Amino acid sequence: MIGKAAAQMTALLAALALLCGPAFADAPYRPARGSQILWDRYGVAHVYARTVTDMFYAFGWAQARSHGDILARLYAEGRGRAAEYYGAEELENDRWMAINGVPARAQQWLHQQEPGFRRDLEAFAAGMSAYARAHPQALSEQARRVFPVTAVDVLAHEQREFQFIYAAPADIARRLPPDAGSNGWAIAPSRSASGHSMLLMNPHLPWAPGWSTYYEIQLTAPGIDLYGATQVGLPVPAGTAIRLQ
Repeated sequence: MIGKAAAQMTALLAALALLCGPAFADAPYRPARGSQILWDRYGVAHVYARTVTDMFYAFGWAQARSHGDILARLYAEGRGRAAEYYGAEELENDRWMAINGVPARAQQWLHQQEPGFRRDLEAFAAGMSAYARAHPQALSEQARRVFPVTAVDVLAHEQREFQFIYAAPADIARRLPPDAGSNGWAIAPSRSASGHSMLLMNPHLPWAPGWSTYYEIQLTAPGIDLYGATQVGLPVPAGTAIRLQ
């Protein structure tokens, strides 16, 4: 009876592993010839893509090159399996993801996307996975186990960040200082010494690698000329200067 119970438990764990794994394999998307990423002296990526979907692919590749280990941990946390890769300290996060149905909802959200943007999300994830596959030595052992990532991981991370970090439960919000919050200033050209408009963003985020890490980038593709920044792991810049051609 003990042997039979052990076999049943092994089969159950194997089934759960399949269910909890990434819902989609590493996307087969490959960029067209002619797209490129140029890096300036400050380490900022400048993407020049032949198509918009290629731009998303390059955006993912560039993020993985710059912050592969951070990306892996964030996506592992959104996947609700961070303890599997990083240890028992992540159990509370994984429990919270499971209770709130984050991985399953991310898969549902992906299916609800407009087909073109879904393709872009898949290309973004494919770009990150392609970098990890080509440069495993640049990643920690734990990060290598998280890759490949998928569009489901991207949406799970977004959901975790915006709904379970920013929109914190009331008991967490009560522990924040009363003056916590973000702010910014816009200065008109007539008020600046240079005669140019100026924008200062002060997001009041933790100065530590993780979900609050910002990523600066230029993204150029047919119809798009965009320069800005976003938080690592997100597929679109959050603060940008954009010119539609």
